Amino acid sequence: MMYESIKNYIPVKTSQKYRIDKDFVILTNNVNKMVFLNSTAGYIFLECDGSQSIDDICKKMITEYDVSFETLKKDIIKIIRDLQWNKLIRLYNS
Repeated sequence: MMYESIKNYIPVKTSQKYRIDKDFVILTNNVNKMVFLNSTAGYIFLECDGSQSIDDICKKMITEYDVSFETLKKDIIKIIRDLQWNKLIRLYNS
C-alpha cells in the first residue's frame, strides 16, 4: 500500500506565503499560483513543520477526527500528493 511506503517521510512546507482565513488556508507556491485548502488539507499543511512524519500526523489526526484509520490514510495520501503537485511541500526521508 502507498501509505506504508511514505509513512516515515517528513513533509516540510515550501510555499512562499500562507494565510489562515476562517475555514480555509490560502497559499502561494514558488510561481505565485494561489491554492485554497479546505480545513482538513489546511490542517495537514500546517502540521508539515519538518518535525514529524506523515505517520505522526496521521496518528495525531485520528484522535481529533471521527474517521477510520484506513480512510484517514487514504485521505492523507491524496492531500500529500496534491500538496506536492502544487509545490507546497517537500518530502524528506527520515
